[in-house]
Amino acid sequence: MESFGLWYLLEERVVQDTENTSTKGEIRNVEKPSIEEPSIDLHVNFWSLEDNQTKNKKLPYLDIGIKIENYKLLRKMTFFCPFIVEYENVEDLSTKMAVKNNANIVFNTDCDIHTRENYTIIELSDTEKILVFPLDQVIKDVYSVKSGKDNESTQIEFDFINFKKYINSDSELEHYDKIYIRFRITGKKLKDNIYF
Repeated sequence: MESFGLWYLLEERVVQDTENTSTKGEIRNVEKPSIEEPSIDLHVNFWSLEDNQTKNKKLPYLDIGIKIENYKLLRKMTFFCPFIVEYENVEDLSTKMAVKNNANIVFNTDCDIHTRENYTIIELSDTEKILVFPLDQVIKDVYSVKSGKDNESTQIEFDFINFKKYINSDSELEHYDKIYIRFRITGKKLKDNIYF
């Protein structure tokens, strides 16, 4: 595959439903699979600050933002890169999202930022608030960078189980159903594969 990809694995969820199961009017509980799905917006920004007029040769970078509504439905999400990305070439941008001007630019609106010790809430409006998903801060093993089966691609995997354990331990964060993940990919492989 020579393109980027994003896919996810849902939590196994079952909802209780009642069903009339006999001619006598008996009602019993029946387990049915939940058909709820998360809603995902993908933001992609490619930056090249290279100045061809001078000897200033900076590597380009690719910023990926993923806004997820109903994230609690997810167990795992994978961002696929069609080239090798080393772990050290993935940078968590959650702290940059705690800066009001950055959030305003990303969401194209005047945001309010609420930063606590270990997390940031971006308020887009009175009714829309987003919890910023930190990759490298408090929560351990919340993402991994893995080589693809072909050894020529990379999968950045996000583990929502660990994230939800952390969220469930803080009653203030538990009621948020929207999150935002933002990270940066850089390095020579990025330049070799998508920038010429």
